[in-house]
Amino acid sequence: MWQNPPAHSLLEWATRAVLYVALAAILIDVTVRFQAHEIAALGLVCGLYGLVCGTIVTHNALNALPISLIVRALGLQTGAAFYGLIFFISVMRGRQVEPREIAGAAAIGLLWGIWIKWYPAQAAVGWGSVTIESATLYIVGAFVIIGALIILIAPRFRVIRETDLQLLWWEWILVGIPLFIALLVGMSDENVIPALPFALVTVIAGFVIGGLFLQKHGFEPSLMAEVTITAPNAQTYVILFATFLIAGVIGAAIIGNNVDSIIGAGAYVLVGTIGALWLPVAFALVGLRAYRRED
Repeated sequence: MWQNPPAHSLLEWATRAVLYVALAAILIDVTVRFQAHEIAALGLVCGLYGLVCGTIVTHNALNALPISLIVRALGLQTGAAFYGLIFFISVMRGRQVEPREIAGAAAIGLLWGIWIKWYPAQAAVGWGSVTIESATLYIVGAFVIIGALIILIAPRFRVIRETDLQLLWWEWILVGIPLFIALLVGMSDENVIPALPFALVTVIAGFVIGGLFLQKHGFEPSLMAEVTITAPNAQTYVILFATFLIAGVIGAAIIGNNVDSIIGAGAYVLVGTIGALWLPVAFALVGLRAYRRED
């Protein structure tokens, strides 16, 4: 999504790392807690992540309503959460990589390459053009760090209960404190987290949580049931990342130095369209499922 990494200090990135880990823990917890396994429920879970991330972490969801909310929080951030969740499960479940996963990595990588070449160079953004070499350095750095965590820390061939992936009360406090502090710091500056736009995001988040309660039924497993036997597959991780990166290079080459590229504008419209439509569609699907369940 390119959050202009050169503009952030090491301290800022360390702070963001803490916030992202906290959000990731909550993302897994909510997936299990609300038994999210169908596309609509997963969309709601990831949408909740996108709203929190775009408001509290990156602060870019409220600066030009409604476009910023639709494109950044409900579009890019929600999509990143969804892909991250699928990527995590694909690697941790220990199976061989599937063709549809490779296709997904290629599609996301292509969009990434187009985005980082077109979006930062827009006059309205003002970040300046980005080379694919610069972008690759940042994402390879993240790839190496996460790969080391998978190899050195992730449990191997250990059977866990799905409910063990939920946060305990003290873990909720642990992950909640940095997010709460970030919220207070952001709200202390009206230009960072304005009160009225934040209230709008809070209302939307409330509806999303309500939708998650509505779709929850019985004791159905969540998507996380796929990783109750943890067996991280480094080969899958490398294949998916390499596919993503190669597709990204191709996407960047398609744009080149043409900041007025219709393809870049098309990617922006695509992200905005998905960001505008997925939430009402998800609510409709959840409502239809609840109606059929009661019928």
